[in-house]
Amino acid sequence: QTYYRVAVIKSQVEEIRTIIGKIFEGIIAKILPVILLAVNSIRKALEGLAVKLKIDIKGEDVQDSLSNIADGMENVEDKEKGATKAAKEYFDSLSKEEKSFMGIDLNETKQFYQNYALACKLYSTLTEGVNEEVSDDEARVIRVEQIYVSTSEMADKVQTKIDEGTEFSIIANTFSQLSSVETTIARGDYPEAVEEIAFNMDDGEVSQMIPVENGYYFIKCISRFEEELTEANKGNILIRREKEQFNDVYEAFVENAEFVLNDEVWDEVTLEGYESSIQTDSFFMTIIFMSFFL
Repeated sequence: QTYYRVAVIKSQVEEIRTIIGKIFEGIIAKILPVILLAVNSIRKALEGLAVKLKIDIKGEDVQDSLSNIADGMENVEDKEKGATKAAKEYFDSLSKEEKSFMGIDLNETKQFYQNYALACKLYSTLTEGVNEEVSDDEARVIRVEQIYVSTSEMADKVQTKIDEGTEFSIIANTFSQLSSVETTIARGDYPEAVEEIAFNMDDGEVSQMIPVENGYYFIKCISRFEEELTEANKGNILIRREKEQFNDVYEAFVENAEFVLNDEVWDEVTLEGYESSIQTDSFFMTIIFMSFFL
């Protein structure tokens, strides 16, 4: 419990974006290196941390929150069975050395899966109502050739070459300070001044000099609509909307949370004694877990 509490508090302080599992996208991932991969010496050290750390948010508080979520969760019995099966599959996959190294048993493993499932449910609940309509234009991805230079002198030389009719790719390979000439752009990827011009260009069109904060861009439009990439980007936009809605709730939680962490003590905690025989990395990839919870 001690090292579980410490990991929770550490993740909150570092704003991992979740206090439980996937809710804040990584708390379980942050807990596991301590809980699942903690050697005996580190476990003993962690037992004393609670005394040195001023902790107001306790591990029990997290567990109580998870229990409250479970009360409103559909098919709780099925999730319980799923957690049991997932825990057994993962636990049985561990070698004797790994079980000893982690210091966990089947019941603890089951609790990890239950907590993560409840965390997923909370995340889903908090992101309900997100607008799922994404237009082709909002998600549009274009393919371009680009030139970037950092000085006005270089920009003038590039503009002169463009005006003379020199092939854009040749100019780019000669002057551009970017590592690649051809690239794709979605809204939000580039400075606003660049996107305002690039997304209004026709195929084959070449822009004039585009001043930005630290230099100058030149754009040639290769394709003003990359259909497959645009469809894929719609999913990215929905994920971003969900995160934004969730972060509104999370930021309010952080603002009102009461906790004090002794960073000096926490920084002294290290995972030592890691052996090459410890290979497990499939906690989140257990087949039964995936089918029941994701």
